[in-house]
Amino acid sequence: MGERATGQWQVEWDSGSLGDHRPPPPPGVPVCGVTAIAVAVVDGRSLALTAGADELVRVRDLATGELVSQPLAGHHSGVWALAVAVVDGRSLAVTGGGDGQVRVWDLTTREPLAEPLVSRHGCINAVAIGVLDGHTIAVTAGDGEPLQLWEPAVPRQLGASLRHYDAEALAVATVVLEGRTLAVTGGDGARVALWDLAAREHVCEPLLGHDGAVNTVATTLLDGRPVAVTGSDDDTVRVWDLTARTQLGEPLAVQHDQVLEMAVGSVDGRTVVATAGGANLVRVWDVATREQIGRDLVFPLAVGALAMAPGGRLLAGVGPYVAALTYHR
Repeated sequence: MGERATGQWQVEWDSGSLGDHRPPPPPGVPVCGVTAIAVAVVDGRSLALTAGADELVRVRDLATGELVSQPLAGHHSGVWALAVAVVDGRSLAVTGGGDGQVRVWDLTTREPLAEPLVSRHGCINAVAIGVLDGHTIAVTAGDGEPLQLWEPAVPRQLGASLRHYDAEALAVATVVLEGRTLAVTGGDGARVALWDLAAREHVCEPLLGHDGAVNTVATTLLDGRPVAVTGSDDDTVRVWDLTARTQLGEPLAVQHDQVLEMAVGSVDGRTVVATAGGANLVRVWDVATREQIGRDLVFPLAVGALAMAPGGRLLAGVGPYVAALTYHR
């Protein structure tokens, strides 16, 4: 494992100091936490969207952390999945929750685009955005094995569900590889699967290496190569060359007990991955060198969501609050 890079992460803002959330509950009462974070640009303004176990999606100014509207309300259970897309110049958010609903929101008006779509397979665990045949699509991962494709601008479901290798699909990301739109998925069976979304079939045999459930997946470019980055219950982050279908280098042992949250982005021109394990600790790593970027980040409450934003920002859902940090050498 590489040496820790000099420099440190500094807090730009945290929503707890803005006074817009209710205080933490009494001892013994579960904290209603942030479950997913995404970043969107709407009318030239950068926004941070946060989904919560309280069934709401909040919209904040990314620069200040201040709320810019009333929460997006409509789910009847915790919101576990959140992604953003731009379709025909219109910024949309796609959300999925424990109620099995897939909802699409117009981020300019902060209103639902249409009536919610309903999955027949229960809880929506994750959602990713891609482009297929010239149309923006959303891919959701959920309980009971399925992957489902949706066209959010309509909105409608596209074709039948795809059966996952595992009993539960936990994570999904999309990538364009050799002209094909692929989904990269993880589940409770320790396998990483690649799907051709046009053909509705597996690209290859599952990628093996993890020894526990694959809880989180992201795709990015590393030295110009499309790669997938995966985090698992086995407390490792692994990097996969998607062209060669092989693991790149040794796994990154992140020392969380398990990797439950992960985000990939860029800091100082380096591809980095931020990791959390369901406790109050976050670490950030250079994907190429396996070097830790800055010191350990210790928060007062458990971290339930991570995202990387432009400008090297790190967003963390800390219990019911959100913190924005930047790295300084």
